[in-house]
Amino acid sequence: MFSISEIEQAATLVRAASLTAGKRVGVILSGGNIDTDQFTTIMQGGIPQL
Repeated sequence: MFSISEIEQAATLVRAASLTAGKRVGVILSGGNIDTDQFTTIMQGGIPQL
């Protein structure tokens, strides 16, 4: 389940897409509320089991 702030952050990225078209963009994922194993799985391109 996503929190409101996560949804707002995702919406901001979508809105900024036209401003960043054709450019290299980095997104920092951060938070102490994610399980280390789940974070590792995501960073390796997988989908964590909930």
